[in-house]
Amino acid sequence: MFPIPWRPHSDAQYIEQLRRTVALWDRFRPFVVVVYVAMLGTFAWAVTRGAQFLVGMARPADAPWPFFGFVAGALLGVVVGWVFHFLIFSLSRGLLGFRAERLLVRYHDSLAGAKGSSAADARN
Repeated sequence: MFPIPWRPHSDAQYIEQLRRTVALWDRFRPFVVVVYVAMLGTFAWAVTRGAQFLVGMARPADAPWPFFGFVAGALLGVVVGWVFHFLIFSLSRGLLGFRAERLLVRYHDSLAGAKGSSAADARN
């Protein structure tokens, strides 16, 4: 099998790569949270302005083609829902990100500490 050059070859290399990734994430986390909060605020503003615009464009009750209006509204609702879902997921990832990676690094460090202490006990 061919070795993949960008992939770590041992557990220690993988943990070091995770440690660097988590440290980098911790450094840029406030900026990411601010960006997603600003995007969420802009999205809320755009949705309210868009809803006001669409209500202003409402046609009388006897207007032709109500089915197309319903389909367009449903598609718009789906798109707005997905964008809102993406923003909330990204904001939660920004606030609580890399929990599994942090736990893996902590677990690896505790195992390394336990192996080091048992090796020192065995030497004494």
